[in-house]
Amino acid sequence: MKKWMKNAWWIAVGLMAVCAPGMDMNLQRKLRPDAFEWGGYLHQIVGRTFDAIQTDSITLLLAMVAVLWITRRYLYHKPEKTGVGEYLLCGFFSVMQLLNTAVNQTGSVQCLYANIFQLVKVCLYLPGMFVLLLCGVRGLNELLAWRPAHKRCQLWDKHPFLFPLLVLSAAWLPHLIIRYPGALTMDTALQYHQYVGIDPRTTPHPPFGAVVYGWLIDTARTTGYMNLFYFAFTLIKTAVFVAVLAYGLAVMNRRNLPMWVCWFALVMFAASPIYVGWTTVIGKDSPYLILCMLAGIMMLESIGTGVVFKSRWRMALLAACLILMMLVRHNGILIAVPLLLCMLGRLIAEKAGRKRCIRFACYACAVVLAALGVKETIIVTMDYQRISQNDWMSLMFQQTGMVVTRHDEEIPQEEKDILDRMFVYDEIKECYTPDGADSMRWNYPMDGRPGGVRVDAPLETGRSDEDIKAYLQVWWEQFKRYPADYLDALLEMNGILFDLQENWPVYVCLTDNSLDDHVYQNSFNDMNYYNADQIRPLNGLQRALTECYYRMHELPLVGPLFSMVFCMELMLVMLYLGWKRGHRQSLAVWMPSLVTGVSGLFCAIVYLRYLLPTVGGVPLWVAAWMLCEDNKQEPKEEKQ
Repeated sequence: MKKWMKNAWWIAVGLMAVCAPGMDMNLQRKLRPDAFEWGGYLHQIVGRTFDAIQTDSITLLLAMVAVLWITRRYLYHKPEKTGVGEYLLCGFFSVMQLLNTAVNQTGSVQCLYANIFQLVKVCLYLPGMFVLLLCGVRGLNELLAWRPAHKRCQLWDKHPFLFPLLVLSAAWLPHLIIRYPGALTMDTALQYHQYVGIDPRTTPHPPFGAVVYGWLIDTARTTGYMNLFYFAFTLIKTAVFVAVLAYGLAVMNRRNLPMWVCWFALVMFAASPIYVGWTTVIGKDSPYLILCMLAGIMMLESIGTGVVFKSRWRMALLAACLILMMLVRHNGILIAVPLLLCMLGRLIAEKAGRKRCIRFACYACAVVLAALGVKETIIVTMDYQRISQNDWMSLMFQQTGMVVTRHDEEIPQEEKDILDRMFVYDEIKECYTPDGADSMRWNYPMDGRPGGVRVDAPLETGRSDEDIKAYLQVWWEQFKRYPADYLDALLEMNGILFDLQENWPVYVCLTDNSLDDHVYQNSFNDMNYYNADQIRPLNGLQRALTECYYRMHELPLVGPLFSMVFCMELMLVMLYLGWKRGHRQSLAVWMPSLVTGVSGLFCAIVYLRYLLPTVGGVPLWVAAWMLCEDNKQEPKEEKQ
């Protein structure tokens, strides 16, 4: 390619890249006069396209300078060992960004092909986003290869565990004081209700949590010292989390990782509300995050050393971590089992011997069976009823809700009759919400017949296997008739995981609001569970601190690190790049983040609370990458 053509293409894609994020996908109005020949159509294309660019000219100029520099640096410089996968990933992210932009702005992807002028905007948007993401991936690749000659921190080297422990404790102390005595989640209150018998004991919420949090709240309310009990629990949990993160930082320091990696992890652990903002929450989510981080750190420590496989106390600690993980949340088993399989696969790959592999397989089975045994014991002892939430059908329910909302008059009566066995059909339009399937999941008829909803239904009722089988047939027939609506429903509920311009942060705040009067989205606190008068003077500071948590992802440059969407895409890119570079040993480190990220696609509602291990695992990913690279270079140096 000639130099002038190369430069022209570079400037063109740079212009598209800087305009794409601010493109308006709404149908633009016609310009006068209307188009009747080729020149008129060109007139409409130019006018409507420029109307769709929402970025002001000054910001556009400054952004253009930065984007041209980035594209100049990375567009024509393909890194080694990336393959075609980097193009496929960037293409997928670009398409998802386009589809999400269309749904967010217009409510449907159908706007993208409404007329020829919309297709022109699509043809400008996709290459622009693709180039922007491609340059970002290549810049990330260069950053991960960065090995600056920084001086070691002598204090950190001398006290590898104590130094980060004190730094994190000092950084988190103001949060602990302001958020005194700890914030209860809605799920925790429901588990307490089950524990004391106010609500029926059912399995949607982990029974182990009902025992722990039910005892905590019941004891606190019985003694009257509610705030002190909650604060003691919060302090213990926070101390454990600080120790876990300090342990991870000590591992990074002892393995002589580049100091920028160690400082990056320390600053993230100290400043990100992903950690401190959730450790002060009394509920199943923060212990789950702590356990996932501990499991990832132990896997990080094992890279290139096998220390986790040889040390008995570490194996005991890992067993306790995984057992608690499976008890704290139902999906903990989806992390524990693949992680154990990764470890077994690594033993086999390293030719550790048949006896050692068999011994570890027995250990893994014992860990899983112990967790299941404790869970079953609680269910039987406390007379829990097993209730299926039909989680795997959440997306299907959401798609059905959208089709009924948009095309009720077109649906044949026989299909309505089948849907009426799954839902209270006449109430679908009222209970359907675009961003979550919880209301659709719980909208089932009483005794399999229309006329009642979940709130009034006895526990033993629900959807039968015959009803589900008939429903799946109707779902398939409607999918063939309304594919665009099905795609809209998927994007409105799950597209947030791939929309770089959106984020759904959730932080629980201590405030004097009731359950039905939210100060913050999906935040809950019923002050009847506290000595409210003692903490009311802190309410203003608590809201101010929570407001900071909610705004962190909006900060320039560093904001994306607090966004679940950015971290989701960063995880997929780093996983691919690491796989191409042979970082097989790091797969177990990624497992908690990967499983929680992927399982987010099947949740009834997608927000930060469910993806905490994915966002919190970023420092571990970078550290694992560096350790795998160092291990690859060590054998070469030995041969030389």
